[in-house]
Amino acid sequence: MKTLLLSLLALTAAAVVAEVAAIETFADETVPELQEDKQLPEDNVPVAEEDDVMFAAAEMEAPDRDRTFTCPSAWVKFESSCYLYVHSAKSWSNAEAHCDRQGASLASVHGGTEYNFRQSLTTEAGSVSAWMGGLYFQGWRWVNQGRFFYQNWSPLIYPSGNPCIYLQTHTVGWTNGECGTLRPSICMRRIGSC
Repeated sequence: MKTLLLSLLALTAAAVVAEVAAIETFADETVPELQEDKQLPEDNVPVAEEDDVMFAAAEMEAPDRDRTFTCPSAWVKFESSCYLYVHSAKSWSNAEAHCDRQGASLASVHGGTEYNFRQSLTTEAGSVSAWMGGLYFQGWRWVNQGRFFYQNWSPLIYPSGNPCIYLQTHTVGWTNGECGTLRPSICMRRIGSC
């Protein structure tokens, strides 16, 4: 668990450092210091003609709204994501690593309909529980960076020794438990990445 938390902390710190560096590079490249002798006179500032702008906009490809997406074999499509029920029992971190190798993450939940679907997927697989992507690390969060606004605890257990979320088919909501417990899991990836 300590390794997982340290890894998450290191990844977060690396992401912040990379973002700050990108912002500084962007600022250095795109916002030169304005000095009186380097400014262009108003009459020499290039301006795109309206027709040029309209032509450029027409050249951009519009998204194909009628395009249908399918999920890979063994994956199930629900709303805008693909789901894979993983029967082999793993610890939470091994389940997340398995999902990651599939180009996915452990499933997050953002509403009752989504949770009911995940429960049905688990029941159809003949199981009563499955790891989801919820983790307590300085507050509850989803590993796929989704907002943790929908809460469906049944029951919530003190998170210090039970920081990983799993769904249950015999109750209305999810609960949290020790991350080393072996359970099946549900991987999720957005349709665009399938």
